[in-house]
Amino acid sequence: MRILTLSDAHLLDLNSTDARTLLRWLAQERDCADAIVLNGDLFDFLVGRQRRALRHYAPAIDLLNECADVTKVVYIQGNHDFHLAGLFSPRIVVAESWETDCGNRRMRWEHGDLIGVGVGYRRLRAFLRSQLVRRVTEGFPPWLAWRLALLWSATSRDASPDTTEAEMLAMLPEVKERLTTTDILITGHYHFPYSHKFEHGKEWWGLGPWLKDCWYLETIDGQSTLRQAGA
Repeated sequence: MRILTLSDAHLLDLNSTDARTLLRWLAQERDCADAIVLNGDLFDFLVGRQRRALRHYAPAIDLLNECADVTKVVYIQGNHDFHLAGLFSPRIVVAESWETDCGNRRMRWEHGDLIGVGVGYRRLRAFLRSQLVRRVTEGFPPWLAWRLALLWSATSRDASPDTTEAEMLAMLPEVKERLTTTDILITGHYHFPYSHKFEHGKEWWGLGPWLKDCWYLETIDGQSTLRQAGA
């Protein structure tokens, strides 16, 4: 079984080099993967059915729907893309987390933004994912929603520098707790390629970002390797 995972492409300009590489890579890999997991923040900002955003991202959304015709596609919602239920083909699994068995090992995917954060962020995240916020954002005029989206995305990136190795190490105790019911945890969000093996064969894989660096994780029968497209 071959599972491919990527996260944090932060697609905005679909004509950028990393965006074109991603769309080409998906089109090539969909026929030889048993599953493709998009582990959050594939888009720089996509919340609900905002008409302007859907028109802007239509080529990427159409390609994901086509991929789901030939392989399993799972979309883990991130902190830049959520309220996505019903937006894609019904063949695409949209979830906050996902688990499956691969090579007799239990694997779990989360975006990762709930690890190493305080109560304030958890409350903000829960509010943003409320149905109230979804209704309000989808009711904005398309031009206003898009401008607010671009502003929010830029502000979020400026306020969230890439994680350091020391910060990844500090999260190990919390990650270990998540591994009590699974063998392998895969996260994105931190923009730092990282792996750690605990006792009893437990593993944590932190994906490097697709943005600029084109990182992805290839898992074959439970054995994972971090790779870069084109490298």
